[in-house]
Amino acid sequence: MNRKEITGFLSNLLEREKFTGAGCWAKEVSIDAGSINVKRVDYMQFEPAGICGISDIEKGVFICYEVKSCKADFNSGFGKNFIGEKNYFVMPMRLYKEVIQDIPHNVGVIVPIPFMGDKHDEFENPTELSTEGKWELRVIKHAHVQLRNRSMAELLFCMLRSSSGHKEAKKLLKGLEKSTFTGKWIPTEYDSYADGYPVWDKWECSECGREHEGDEDSLTAFCPDCGAKMEVGYIEDGKE
Repeated sequence: MNRKEITGFLSNLLEREKFTGAGCWAKEVSIDAGSINVKRVDYMQFEPAGICGISDIEKGVFICYEVKSCKADFNSGFGKNFIGEKNYFVMPMRLYKEVIQDIPHNVGVIVPIPFMGDKHDEFENPTELSTEGKWELRVIKHAHVQLRNRSMAELLFCMLRSSSGHKEAKKLLKGLEKSTFTGKWIPTEYDSYADGYPVWDKWECSECGREHEGDEDSLTAFCPDCGAKMEVGYIEDGKE
């Protein structure tokens, strides 16, 4: 395989194996766009702790991946933009052996090996990359978590700005709409009447019991605590 083919091979494996689940991802993510210090991350992934509560989203981490096909690519000076909590090189095993001493301590490495193969055996005798047969990715060097210096809002915006990130965000939102469970805001207290009906000013989530103060217009579409998609449930004659 030539340099371009190896890059495509590694990228396809990465997209197929790593970018599933509740998170979202984007490729060719530009950081500091419009400045003289613009840089690009090959792949960026956001993994929330869960999808049901705001705190789950806020506990999410960013993972950056840089694809390197050969030693010239590795030493080019481009594509070493590790700004996530976890950061990885994705490269052939032969290249890993060549540059193993030049990889920063906190950066992990992911390599392709034949399906069901042993990564330690592959390290000793790397198999030539080929489009024939089945391959999988393995972590040969684990990444160490580092502190992130960019805000979550900035990095998510950069991901959304890339065309792939826009498509993945739409998919994620569709999935959330289908998977989110529903609940109701149950009125519990009122302080006045209007046209013969009580004006409710205290509400409770039917799923987790979270209380909300304010009129009906102030109710949120999702419960901030349990993440349920909310409707308004009125009580008439003692029944909901």
